[in-house]
Amino acid sequence: MATRTTDPFQPGPRRDVSSEVAYLTRALKAPTLRESVARLAERACAEGWSHEEYLIACLQREVSARVLIERTSVGLDVHARSVVACGIDGVTGEVHRARLCPDTGEIMAWVRGLPGPWRVV
Repeated sequence: MATRTTDPFQPGPRRDVSSEVAYLTRALKAPTLRESVARLAERACAEGWSHEEYLIACLQREVSARVLIERTSVGLDVHARSVVACGIDGVTGEVHRARLCPDTGEIMAWVRGLPGPWRVV
């Protein structure tokens, strides 16, 4: 006996879209998107946007918010005798590289020389 499963991409009477959006935006760590979805959906309906245009508007909101929060993303490859650091400016795309001593003061001085705000991992 075959059981029928519902397609998650098809609207149905039992779907709670707002709960799904809340869950998915939490999973993606996209709070700005969560706040924008309903407002952008209303605008998309009113202005006759395509699905693609709506998706682009949602993603642009999230990207804009992330660039404002963390302009420069910094990665550190930490070893006993050296630290290789790389930072990318989210606005200009410029890449900053350095080989540093494993000294907290030196690392922080290098990071502070980058365009802020930063996110270091």
